[in-house]
Amino acid sequence: MLLYSILMAFLSLLLTPLRAMGLLYLVLALLLGAIFIYYAWRVWRGGAQRTIWQMYRYSLLYLALLFAAMMLDRLLPLALVQAASG
Repeated sequence: MLLYSILMAFLSLLLTPLRAMGLLYLVLALLLGAIFIYYAWRVWRGGAQRTIWQMYRYSLLYLALLFAAMMLDRLLPLALVQAASG
């Protein structure tokens, strides 16, 4: 589980060097991925049922927040340009 989580977090960061996402996404993906890896590490260390459920709940939140980060990364620069132009 821990190796999968590290790989998943790493792969989510690849969107930035591929120029699909920008710096805002990178920062948020790093933060969210680090939290996910922390939960996975707790489970790997022999987590109790409660810890496993906490990781499961965070995984749902992680996915939603990662998609929100993608939207923010695309929409925020557009909003700033429009605000600056008039």
